[in-house]
Amino acid sequence: MAAPGRHLGAMTDARLGRDAGPAHRQDAAQARHDFPVDPVPPVSRLFLAGLATALAVVGLAGTGGRLPPAPGWQLLPFALAALLALPGLALRRWSITLDRGELVVAATFFTRRVPLEALDLDHARILDLRAHPELGTWTGGRNMDLPGLSAGWYLLRNRRRAFCLLGSRERVLVLPERGGRMLLLGARDPRAMLARLRIARAARGG
Repeated sequence: MAAPGRHLGAMTDARLGRDAGPAHRQDAAQARHDFPVDPVPPVSRLFLAGLATALAVVGLAGTGGRLPPAPGWQLLPFALAALLALPGLALRRWSITLDRGELVVAATFFTRRVPLEALDLDHARILDLRAHPELGTWTGGRNMDLPGLSAGWYLLRNRRRAFCLLGSRERVLVLPERGGRMLLLGARDPRAMLARLRIARAARGG
């Protein structure tokens, strides 16, 4: 037996699609909307800053407190510390946008674009991931994993592939894709985001 909330969501979608005029449906389908997201956790930035500072200290110790000229290998910690500026800058790419019927998730170095039609919104959930260890991020190849932050592609503990933008695990919007993958999104107001996606789907005749 289907959950009452699912019937209510489907009825709301159908009503919106039926009552709105063609011009209104077209505007809603093409509109761009930026969803507020959970901020990047301060601990993630502190981790990068602390690691860069530690590498710089190691570099100074290796050169005896003298700045270049020095052997190349002694400058390696300084080079690594400088490279850490890249992930620090990448933390600015942290957004979720609905743009012309496509959900665009920018999570540091990584971007996922999914058409609304490819999302199974009827089975979307809002969960506390701490109570659902099967949805915990486990491993992956293309991701940026820092204390408090998960961004990019992961293999979850339930063996499903998911694209994540997570700065908090307390109220996560879990969006299944019809192809079997998932989106785990740290939207600031996941309920409002899901409602907006359903309205946009109804406007597109979904």
